[in-house]
Amino acid sequence: MAAIEIIAFANFREASNLDDLIRGLPNIAAFVHLNWNSLQDLHSGRATTAYETLLKLSGDSVVNAFVVANPKPAENIPIVLGTPVSEFAVAKLILEENRDKWEACLKATLDGIKITKGAAAGIHATEEKDANTYVFVIGWSSIEVWFSEHRAAFDHAYASDIYRDTITLTDFAAKHARLKQRL
Repeated sequence: MAAIEIIAFANFREASNLDDLIRGLPNIAAFVHLNWNSLQDLHSGRATTAYETLLKLSGDSVVNAFVVANPKPAENIPIVLGTPVSEFAVAKLILEENRDKWEACLKATLDGIKITKGAAAGIHATEEKDANTYVFVIGWSSIEVWFSEHRAAFDHAYASDIYRDTITLTDFAAKHARLKQRL
């Protein structure tokens, strides 16, 4: 079972809560994602000197944003995390009784990615400590393609319906990370 840790490096102060961080406080320096072989490896890895060194690189502030276990579909993990642009969308389910409808929306999103120019693949999982918080990651060929395709998507009923359901069923935010170098 794979696990992904998304870490926010901030250069101003620790965010008072995750919602503040995701909703765009100024001066965020970077989002980094670490792909672990398992949740157990993640927890063991946090006790290493290398992990401590990574956190020290942040300067004044590090906020561990999310840990997700068992992203699906598993075969898409290396594709998504290997693209030049990774879009991280975070959605907190508003009402648990809407889980089936929300998960159908996630499936529709994955299906839509398959036919979207410049989108490589997508994965999703729930946050380790909160099963109502979903993290969805989409890999893109470039930021320019992401920008043009997002604008064009709202001209299509399919994407508009997914977006409408997303903002109706969840509290939603998205961030983007451009990976320049693998460690």
